[in-house]
Amino acid sequence: MPACPPAAGKPTGRFHCNDVMLCWSSPDSSLAILIGYNIYKNGVFYANTTDTCYQSNLEAGLYFFEISALYDPGESDSIPISFILPDYEAPADLEYSINDTGAVVLHWNPVFTSSLQNNDCLYYDDGINHHGVGTCDCFLLTAIRFDSAMLIPYYETYATHIQFHSFQSSEESWYNLRIWEGENVPDLIHKQAVGHHFIGKWNTLRLKKSLSLYNKKELWFGLKTWAVASEYPLSQSDDEGVVGFGDMISMDGGVWWESISLYGSQFAHNWNIRVVLTSDTLNQSIFLGYRVYNNGEKINAIHITDTSFIVPSEFVHYYNRFAVTTNYISCESDSAILIFFPTEIPENIQMEVKVFPNPTHGKTKIQSIRPLISINVYHLSGQLAKTFSLSGNSAEIDLSSLPPACYILHIETKGGTPFNKMLILQ
Repeated sequence: MPACPPAAGKPTGRFHCNDVMLCWSSPDSSLAILIGYNIYKNGVFYANTTDTCYQSNLEAGLYFFEISALYDPGESDSIPISFILPDYEAPADLEYSINDTGAVVLHWNPVFTSSLQNNDCLYYDDGINHHGVGTCDCFLLTAIRFDSAMLIPYYETYATHIQFHSFQSSEESWYNLRIWEGENVPDLIHKQAVGHHFIGKWNTLRLKKSLSLYNKKELWFGLKTWAVASEYPLSQSDDEGVVGFGDMISMDGGVWWESISLYGSQFAHNWNIRVVLTSDTLNQSIFLGYRVYNNGEKINAIHITDTSFIVPSEFVHYYNRFAVTTNYISCESDSAILIFFPTEIPENIQMEVKVFPNPTHGKTKIQSIRPLISINVYHLSGQLAKTFSLSGNSAEIDLSSLPPACYILHIETKGGTPFNKMLILQ
């Protein structure tokens, strides 16, 4: 019998975090008995189901699925769907500082959706940022190009982001995104200001409008750049350039294009420019901002897009487990964690309480003007190590059963302000 497609229309993919749901409509099975469906992932058999929806937990990455129907006589043709499952990456290098007013300031590195810099986009570079090229106080157009044969496998996807690397020592450089369509002298179809960019890092710019790759003859993705003579902002990779595709330049506004390798072997490399593709038409991976928590309580009322946050004083306690997450429409990332103990003792408390010797080999004395109530001993990780219930104005505690390390003493006195003191156990 003739092959029968398994769906009246294309399959759809929906995802929340790493849970992916593939759904399709039932075919007309009046010609034969429908047994079920085969699902293929990246060209390999993945699963079999009798339902028209299939849920799976997947890692971040680019996926190409195909759905076929199984009948009594055999298997039908397949219908494809492809999409990028984003990397819901937690902020890195969460640290703190104390500003001039004594407030706790959290700061972390921005999320660059680094998982999209591997095989999930169109590119020619090897990911290594080898050197920079300048523009000599003028405007220069750079681009990577893809012909129709290269684009055919991606007809089901959209260009949604452009990534580029801004080489170091480019503080005064200026960038503007450009996309062209056509051959030889392509037509400009999109331009977009870059604005603030991160120097010496990959930058990810979301297109104002997603660009369908369906039936495109040829596409060029690049930058219009200006820089002072002493700066070299245009980043090139360490591999050999793909002449005529990964290394294109224009010095006259896009009328004449050529390979930069014509100007010497030192330039025979690809531009560090990448095109991120997705079929996520619901924009589930749109970055919303960061959330900040302390001891499980959210402490920023709205999403923040800056990579620093001044913690309000009412949210700073004797033990603080700060957490920062990255938020998207469809998911919240894992947390970056920072344990913080305020150990600076106000001057009036320093006069009231003494802890000695410090460092100690085990036994430590506490003397206080106010009667002591309790001392809790914490590891720097926040785990409670020992508790002492006290009375009177002096006490001796023995920590010799604990391993040598730095500990936090949380001291409470009658009528006084609780405070923390760091103690070194040798």
